[in-house]
Amino acid sequence: MLARYNDAVSDAAERIIVMVEQQSAHRMQIEHRALEADDKQARLGVICGVVLGLALIGASTVIALNGSPATGSILGGSTLAAVVGVFVYGTRSRRAEREQKAEIMTGRRK
Repeated sequence: MLARYNDAVSDAAERIIVMVEQQSAHRMQIEHRALEADDKQARLGVICGVVLGLALIGASTVIALNGSPATGSILGGSTLAAVVGVFVYGTRSRRAEREQKAEIMTGRRK
């Protein structure tokens, strides 16, 4: 097929191959940047979650020590439950995503 392109236009096959190689390199570069951005966003989310969780637990401790142990306990308990819930949900969704990708790659799912 490439020989026919060469018959029509001199050096067409080489130009087509170079174009495909450049497009492939470009696509890999875009995918690499997307993965780096996702990784950066995930790290930032974890950092913000830790800071917020620590701030809320600290606030609940201060509230409990300053005469409102019930309010401090409710705030601290709900903060802990929310943090645990987010990590459990994140772990399950990542596992499901990995399983789905594995099924697609092995051809078990279309």
